[in-house]
Amino acid sequence: RREVKARDVRRMAVSLTETTHDLGKSLSEHCLDGSYDFPRRLCEVLEPQLRPDFRIGFVGVTGEAGSILMKPALLIYTSSSVMTEDSPKYVSSERVAGVIYAVRTLNDASLAEGYKLIGQVKALPGHDTDSVAGWHHIPIGMIVACDCERPLEELADSIATLNTQFPSTRWADAVSVLSRGLIN
Repeated sequence: RREVKARDVRRMAVSLTETTHDLGKSLSEHCLDGSYDFPRRLCEVLEPQLRPDFRIGFVGVTGEAGSILMKPALLIYTSSSVMTEDSPKYVSSERVAGVIYAVRTLNDASLAEGYKLIGQVKALPGHDTDSVAGWHHIPIGMIVACDCERPLEELADSIATLNTQFPSTRWADAVSVLSRGLIN
């Protein structure tokens, strides 16, 4: 069962990146006018695209003893990880499959903030150790923005600079600027 989940997560990483960018074309029309909450709308649009055993939502992460490891963020997680509907939504760290940092306009500060969040999620307990099958379970991490303050080429240079400051296992897997293109 764990090997099936591993294949699903790898397939999800590729298809989610492409799907997010494609869906972004429809989102970008209304994104910059401020008529809706972009991260929440992105969540609503992506939910039906996920496999049935995965969910996306604003949830926090708890450790083995129930301690809070991370405040709520836009996470992709296995559906069995949700607590009761009446309680705040938290998932255990091993249930986290990915994180999306969504922002209206990407600039140096928001890019760094997105990298920090992605690094935090990828560093959660249980994500950088070998599984029984030798597979490393590291969540996907994406930054999605409606627009960017500069050309994609310059953004790629900023990403390269950030990549020198983080271990490769904590890099963003993709940066999607809905109005311009995708860097992965």
